[in-house]
Amino acid sequence: MRPRIRSIKPEMRQDEKYCALSRDSRELFNGLITYADDEGRFRARRSEIIGHVFPDDPDAGGLLDGWIAEIKEQGMILFYVSDGTPYGAFRHWAKHQKINRPTPSDLPPPPSPRVIRENGLIRTEKGSRQRRSVSDNSASSHDDLTEDAVSPHSPPRGRAFRSDPGQICSLTERLASKIRANDPKADPDPLSERWLRDMRLLVEDRGGDVAEVERIIDWCQADAFWHSNILSPVKLRKQFTQLVLKANGQVVAIGAGKFAEYDKAAGL
Repeated sequence: MRPRIRSIKPEMRQDEKYCALSRDSRELFNGLITYADDEGRFRARRSEIIGHVFPDDPDAGGLLDGWIAEIKEQGMILFYVSDGTPYGAFRHWAKHQKINRPTPSDLPPPPSPRVIRENGLIRTEKGSRQRRSVSDNSASSHDDLTEDAVSPHSPPRGRAFRSDPGQICSLTERLASKIRANDPKADPDPLSERWLRDMRLLVEDRGGDVAEVERIIDWCQADAFWHSNILSPVKLRKQFTQLVLKANGQVVAIGAGKFAEYDKAAGL
C-alpha cells in the first residue's frame, strides 16, 4: 500500500482517547492515518507497519505489539483477520477525513457493519464519494441517507405517510443517546438496519407525528421503570400506546404483577 496525504485536525491533540496513548502509540496512530486507504482500511502486517511508520527505528519490532494494544484498548482502530491476513480499520474515518474523489477499498471489510457504514463510499455515476457522518451536528448530516438506505423494505400498503430518512435517523440517535446516558456501558447501534426499520414503522404507525415520538422517547428514558425496559425501537413500538397513556397520566390495564414491579421501581 502506498502512503497518502491525510489531514490531522488540531483538536485531535486534546481528544481524551488520543491523549491516553503513550507518545510512541500516538506516533503509530498518526502514521497509520497516512497508511490507510480511502475507506480507512490497511493491512496490519508487522513488517509493513514498521516499514511505513518506523523505517529507521530498530527497536520498533519489539515494541509494536504494546503500541497496538494501547490503540485497541482505546477502541480507535478495529483490528481483524481475513483469510489469515491481519487488517485494521479506523473507526469514524469519514467523520475526520474528507477525501476528494475517493477510491473504493480493495481490502476485505471489517466484521463490524457499523464501521462499514460509517466509512463506506457512495457510488454515483460520476464515481465515488464519502458518506457524511450521521454524528455530525449539522442540518445536512443525513443528506446521504437515501430512502432505500433507511427504509430497506417498502412500507405496507395502506400507509398514507412515508417517513423522512433524516427524521428517522434523528429519532434513533435520540433514543440511543438517552440509553447511553442511563447506562454508559450500553452500546446501542442507532444506524443498524433493524433500528432504522423499526423506528420508521413506528413513525408511520403514528401518522408521521415525530414530535410525539420524541416526547415519548424522552419520557420513557426518564422514567424509573421504563428506561430499563425500552432499549430499542422494536420495544418502543410494541409498548408505544401504553407509554402514551402513562405519559398522559392515564390508567393502563396491565397485570397486577406488572403494577407491583412498576411501583417498586418507582419507589412507591
